[in-house]
Amino acid sequence: MARSRRSISLKIPYISNSNFTTGRSSNLEDISESLCDVKSLFYLYLINNKLKEIPESIWKLSNIKELKLDNNELTVIPESIGRLKTLVRLYLSGNQLTTLPESLGNLISIFELDIRNNKITTLSESIKRICYK
Repeated sequence: MARSRRSISLKIPYISNSNFTTGRSSNLEDISESLCDVKSLFYLYLINNKLKEIPESIWKLSNIKELKLDNNELTVIPESIGRLKTLVRLYLSGNQLTTLPESLGNLISIFELDIRNNKITTLSESIKRICYK
């Protein structure tokens, strides 16, 4: 029997108070591209799932302030994440990341970046600049 993939399908009524949260351990494997079209989204919590990638269209979340992607199966973060100029907190702990995109250095509003419990061994100079500003 083939295993079906779980994904988020966007239903606007379930997004309240400008945030979207999945239940803990929802076993989501995909993020629908349509979720990235919600301009009023300020907080996105997709913790404890099985996400392997983030859509390149993540940059469309132009008002996002906090993005929690802890404890998934992410191996790469798209370069487009560096276009999220309003992002203040980014949580990526507990994934399978080995590198971070250079574009993270463009996050001028970032206050907190959590990359613990990944496989990252070095940080680029642009990322070090935002960590030590």
